Amino acid sequence: MSKTKILIIVLMLILVAGTIIWLVKPKTKENFVEQEISIKQTEPVEVKTVTYQDSSGFSFEHPSDLKIQEVELDDKTVFSSLEITGNQPGKLSLKISDTNFKTLKDWQKEFEQKNIIMDVRGISFDDITGVEFTYTAPKLRKAVAIDNAIIYSLEAPADDGYWDKIQEGILNSFKFALPAGGATATNSGEITLIEEKYE
Repeated sequence: MSKTKILIIVLMLILVAGTIIWLVKPKTKENFVEQEISIKQTEPVEVKTVTYQDSSGFSFEHPSDLKIQEVELDDKTVFSSLEITGNQPGKLSLKISDTNFKTLKDWQKEFEQKNIIMDVRGISFDDITGVEFTYTAPKLRKAVAIDNAIIYSLEAPADDGYWDKIQEGILNSFKFALPAGGATATNSGEITLIEEKYE
């Protein structure tokens, strides 16, 4: 074999070996263009709340995008009946009326005969203590309190989200207003008017 052929074979081997080494050799960071990835966190949407003032003497706060409609009932035992709708399916119902039940336990005993009650917890409508529970299908969440032969009832879909938060917000902000003219309520449920003198 001639020296020229041997020289060509050696050069080809060196070239092949160099290419293999270059391909196998780990690349340094200099060969890569580093890109900065920035993930923008979404700003929480601030929900504006407003106060609903009912003519029967109570108020509560709620998100401003809710629609509150008074339900007209030809029933003198009902002081207030409201339907509250929002941007999710379902509605929340708030009703305050006279009742023949003397205690919440009496009402709950009769209610349990017709429905299956779950997840019971204590709540309050302002300073009137009551109970909240989920029941039946579709699953509903109901808060009830009884005081001086008046029943307070707040009911909405139990969705572990939208309606639960609204119901919780209404209960937490529910307040009774003093009757107009400086009237005060006695323990017997009677209302005594206080005369205001102007000079």
